[in-house]
Amino acid sequence: MPNVLVISPPFYSHAKPLAALAGAMAGRGARVTFACIPELKFLADDQTVDFHPFEGASNRNTGLGSTTEQPTEDRDRLLSFLKATRRGAVASLTSQANNRRGDMLQDPGRVLESVRALYETVRPDWFLVDQLSYPVTLALHCLGVPFASFVAGHPTDLPRDSRSFFGVPDRWPEEIYVDEEGLVGLKRLARQVDRAFTDSFNDVIRSVNPSSAPVESAFSFSSESARVFNYPEAGTAYPCQEGRDLFIGHCTAKSGELPSEWTRNLDRLTGRPRVLIAFGTFQWVHTDVIRAVHRGIRQAYPDAAFVVSAGDRAEELSDIADGGTLLCDFLPQLPLLPSMDVVVHHGGNNSFTESVVSSVPAIVLPFAADQFAVARDVSLLGLGQVLDPNRCTPDDVARAVTSVLGSGIRERVGAMAARVRARGPAWAAERILVQMDTGRTTEGTGPSQHGPSQHGPLKHGPVQHG
Repeated sequence: MPNVLVISPPFYSHAKPLAALAGAMAGRGARVTFACIPELKFLADDQTVDFHPFEGASNRNTGLGSTTEQPTEDRDRLLSFLKATRRGAVASLTSQANNRRGDMLQDPGRVLESVRALYETVRPDWFLVDQLSYPVTLALHCLGVPFASFVAGHPTDLPRDSRSFFGVPDRWPEEIYVDEEGLVGLKRLARQVDRAFTDSFNDVIRSVNPSSAPVESAFSFSSESARVFNYPEAGTAYPCQEGRDLFIGHCTAKSGELPSEWTRNLDRLTGRPRVLIAFGTFQWVHTDVIRAVHRGIRQAYPDAAFVVSAGDRAEELSDIADGGTLLCDFLPQLPLLPSMDVVVHHGGNNSFTESVVSSVPAIVLPFAADQFAVARDVSLLGLGQVLDPNRCTPDDVARAVTSVLGSGIRERVGAMAARVRARGPAWAAERILVQMDTGRTTEGTGPSQHGPSQHGPLKHGPVQHG
């Protein structure tokens, strides 16, 4: 079995699925090392894999975005982005596009040397790297070592062709208001950022080896050998390349039992339906949206019971913490989901895949990033309802929850869950390790000192879909 070094970005929502896959590969007999910031070492410990400290970027999110300590510039970018999410979908994506100028390719020379040092320490046969860790992918390309790309979010985080741009949805949910004039500006900005980012990417490549061919788009650049998509293949129009791409459905570790204190908490929540409101690691700052959701569901179902992930805003929301509402800063979402009748989330990929694998229908309120693409899929697949977080009223929420609980949505989610559960990290680990073991016999034995090498696709037979 190959020796695999998994390099994770310093973001909890990306590190969690990567750690689950690392654990699954170790469970198949591979030697696996998980490299990430020390604050997320517990994820490696949970999966019983080796850990090595590594910092590929200065910005970070260890689970509660607004309280994570980080440099002033990174924090200022986060705060400006959160303000933009209150102005609507296009404004939030425009803010993210502007922020990419400063946070997507930080100190590539330092990262290159850090990755080289990691190689010398761990001596891996293969690397597995998050697609959004662009400096790390650049370093691996420059060093000429074999790696696989992991797409933690929606597949369109990896632009599908020259007409697609990172950070601009190919298709919008019908329920989301789109400022058409602003969208024109967003597309223009995305092209500019793509070009500037790619130029910076190629400057580094040329500095390592002046004769190297440039990449066409840094945002689209990924492993030529293997790409792992943490997403169900059904419902997405993303083109799959046989022998290169794996759509693994979900990448959640076994949820285990719900902690005893949470079991006691649920026992006290006797109302029905049970509703989980969870907007990821920082969108719970939208307390006005949480209030509208809570009020709307109470309007439709006066006896509903709520579990609300409130981050550091629990005190601000204390007035809604009645006998049927539990507020918490952080919750064990995966083992909690099977006890819920509906989940209200932001369209994050972890929330989407975890709710599907748990057979729980959803109401999705997307704020930014790939959440609009995820929400579109939820709507198209009939797995829930989508609302515009900046425009929905309690009446809109009441209608949505009535539709979700009173239609055939739960049955459709259950059918999708059966297909998604058939894959997952163990299914992916088996196939990735076969790919890596096969490819190892034709690859070099160490990093190039002169520039990138071209390593061809790994052979493992046709990918089985469905």
